[in-house]
Amino acid sequence: MKILYKPHFVNSNKDYYTISIILDNIKTNHNAYHINSNKIVSDLKNISKRLSSTLETIDANHFIIHLSQSIVDLKETTKIQHILWKILKQFLPWKHNKDTTVIITHDNTTHYKIINDFVKIAEKIRDARLIAMTPANIAYPSNMINHFKEVFENIKNTKVTVINYNELKKKALNLILAVGDSAQHKPEMLIIERYSNKNKPTICIVGKGITFDSGGLSIKGISSMMDMKFDKIGACYGAYSLAHLIEIDDYKDYNFIGIFPFAENAVSSTAVHPGDVIKSYLGKTVEITDPDAEGRLILADAFGYSHKFKPNLIIDIATLTGHAESINCWHHGYYYAVPDTLKNTVEKLSYDIGEPMLPMPTWNDHDDVLDSEVADLANDPRNCSDAFTATLFMKQFIPKNTDWLHIDLSHEFDNHVPHGNGIRTIISVAEWWINNKQNKSIKD
Repeated sequence: MKILYKPHFVNSNKDYYTISIILDNIKTNHNAYHINSNKIVSDLKNISKRLSSTLETIDANHFIIHLSQSIVDLKETTKIQHILWKILKQFLPWKHNKDTTVIITHDNTTHYKIINDFVKIAEKIRDARLIAMTPANIAYPSNMINHFKEVFENIKNTKVTVINYNELKKKALNLILAVGDSAQHKPEMLIIERYSNKNKPTICIVGKGITFDSGGLSIKGISSMMDMKFDKIGACYGAYSLAHLIEIDDYKDYNFIGIFPFAENAVSSTAVHPGDVIKSYLGKTVEITDPDAEGRLILADAFGYSHKFKPNLIIDIATLTGHAESINCWHHGYYYAVPDTLKNTVEKLSYDIGEPMLPMPTWNDHDDVLDSEVADLANDPRNCSDAFTATLFMKQFIPKNTDWLHIDLSHEFDNHVPHGNGIRTIISVAEWWINNKQNKSIKD
């Protein structure tokens, strides 16, 4: 599907179906969708349902999204992004018709940066959703690595390194090996580096890349296993978020790192057992009480490896726990963030752009839940297993004095189709963080 931005586009082709999006204006036509600026969330929810139903009845491959001037004039750019995504999302069906073209336009001839930037992000979301939907018999670790190698090798001044299976063993990235060693297709890890200025901060994006999660010897039931090809969503979304950030010219002086471990959590005679003790990359020993709590294991070694890059901000994204799904019905992520300024900003930003996420507590006095009789840590507490305790485990591997945002995605796919949530939040948070660091040294 092609997504184009063409200001003052004149529809001279009858094959184009026009959809008008109007804010606070009573003028109408039969293809117009109205938004009240005081009810943006509820109006967009209703419009999404109506538009989705309408598109199912239309035999067309070319569409125009016409924005009213009241939308493009909005001072809150997050609202523009929110409106655009809720509308455009309806054109990303599971079939992914490659012949579909969507043109975003408005009456005047001005090129608006917010819309131009949004189209670039939307293209990344489109591609991330497609690769996330790739089945496990195709999207095994080395194939995923090759896909993202190609993505980043096309971005100038970017270094791409693959830590293959043998290198994982040499570097003692043992938690990743504990998860993926039992599979036919062995684990690998992709490292992306874009260094520009030693006096500027370094942002590190980390994503969980479990290409299929059977649960290991804590094997899942078939109903829970059906969508486990999506357990690589974190790495897919994180990688495309990173690609967008690196390509932003305003941030050419900032340093970016990407760490994306890929592994399959399979059942075989070499699968890790409940109760096995594994030494992590950082040297901490981990009792694997639950082989199905594998995402936090590969992320722990990825965080451990991040120490060598001395990041100032780490953002990780994962489909980590089922617990995140049960918090409420409307959020798209359950997140942990430190310091408090970051925590508060993520809640507001994610809501404003239409990807509402809920914050976890940042309590510091519950690490004892990870105690093990035979190791430094247990990967999953026997008496309190939830998204927060998973975060407490991963926290043990984060570099000290580093700002950290962990996103546990929730309600991410319906009817076996992913939504693409999280990418815009990562980008928006990184932009906010950079803007707050502008003209400051790393020491600040």
